[in-house]
Amino acid sequence: MVMAEAMACGCPVIATCNTGAENLFDEGKEGFIAPIRSVEALTEAMETVAQSSERDQAMRALARARIETIGGWDAYGDRWATLIKELPRCTVGHSAVI
Repeated sequence: MVMAEAMACGCPVIATCNTGAENLFDEGKEGFIAPIRSVEALTEAMETVAQSSERDQAMRALARARIETIGGWDAYGDRWATLIKELPRCTVGHSAVI
C-alpha cells in the first residue's frame, strides 16, 4: 500500500524486486525496481531521481496517472470481491471452504 500511496501523491517509487513493485509500476517509467541487497542499484536510482528534474517531473506525472487508472481503493475492493466470488469452491467433508 505504501508504494501506491506514494504514487498517488505523485512520487516516483524506488523499490526492490521482492516488494510486488513489478505488479504496480513499470521500471524506469513510474519509478525504479532494484535487485535486492544492491546498494549500487539503489544509489543509482536515487541519484537519477535527484539529478534529473525533467525526468523526475515526468515520473511524478506518470506515477499519479498509473494510480488514477487503478481507480482508487473502492474500485480495488470491488475487483478483489469479484475475484473472490469467482474462485471455485472446494468442499471438505460437508462444509464448503473458499
